[in-house]
Amino acid sequence: MRCALTLPFRGDTSAALFNSILNKIPPSALRSNPDLPAELDRIINKALEKDREVRYQSAAELRADLRRLKRDTTSSRSAITSAMQVAEGLPVTAKKSQWALWAGLAIVILIIVGLGGAWFYFSRNSKIAQQDINVVPFTSSPGQKFDPVFSPDGNELAYTWKGERDDNDDIYVKLIGAGAPLRLTASPAPEYCPAWSTDGRYIAFIRDAPSAGSAYYVIPSLGGAERKIAEAVIEEYEHVRCMRWSGDGKNLIVVNRVSPDDTQPSVVLLSVEDGHRKALSPPNPYLAYPTPSPDGTMVAYAAGAGFLAADLYVMPITGGQPRRLTSD
Repeated sequence: MRCALTLPFRGDTSAALFNSILNKIPPSALRSNPDLPAELDRIINKALEKDREVRYQSAAELRADLRRLKRDTTSSRSAITSAMQVAEGLPVTAKKSQWALWAGLAIVILIIVGLGGAWFYFSRNSKIAQQDINVVPFTSSPGQKFDPVFSPDGNELAYTWKGERDDNDDIYVKLIGAGAPLRLTASPAPEYCPAWSTDGRYIAFIRDAPSAGSAYYVIPSLGGAERKIAEAVIEEYEHVRCMRWSGDGKNLIVVNRVSPDDTQPSVVLLSVEDGHRKALSPPNPYLAYPTPSPDGTMVAYAAGAGFLAADLYVMPITGGQPRRLTSD
């Protein structure tokens, strides 16, 4: 019989899959195959541990457990052979294919996690990194903070803060190294993704109002009256929310649907003056993080089939054919 690989995490969308990877505990391998060695189940669970301090901290630690498992499991060689047969599409017995399923799954997961653990281990213990890095907090207030961005002159920081009571997302600006944060927005609706204008005078942001829907706004960076630019046609599951200003300060570079009737978003130039939309990139199921080049002539962005499957592209800000930079 043939054996199909069962993934430890599932989700109907890329966002749901990513949430499962971060927050959900996968089912034990023993539930699918009680004949599985308990040690292999332990290795899998350790590899999938949410707490990085509990996961494998080095490739050497991972290798030692795998060698110990191979030594103690008399059928390990036949199991690996069966895993190779499954990968090549050859028939194997039901018991062997279950063994091969979890052995192959464990090998794939452990290699990935082991390499990540090795990177974390060596980067954390690098003497050069310890000497060169000086961690200085920009804020000391309680509550969750998101989307930090420097002002063009590098003297201020704009960010989203849920407040001391951790109850509402608003846009704040803080002078680096001195003073208290200045709250720019006071709506009960959450705001996020602040973006400085090129002259530092304004900050654009997105507001998600439950009744009115999402929209783009601009507000003076020193505080004052906000101005709505345009509606933002954004689905909750889309990771497309961050934006930047164009070099001439006349447009926001956003990822959005050009019209509510469009089924997929594009990289869009959004006029700050009148909200006019001009599509730059072709529509795509997943687009994110549009960023202008320093000279303002190009735009880079991520595009692909989903959050975990995207590549980098660049294109002229005046429009044209995107150029793909990565293929991995």
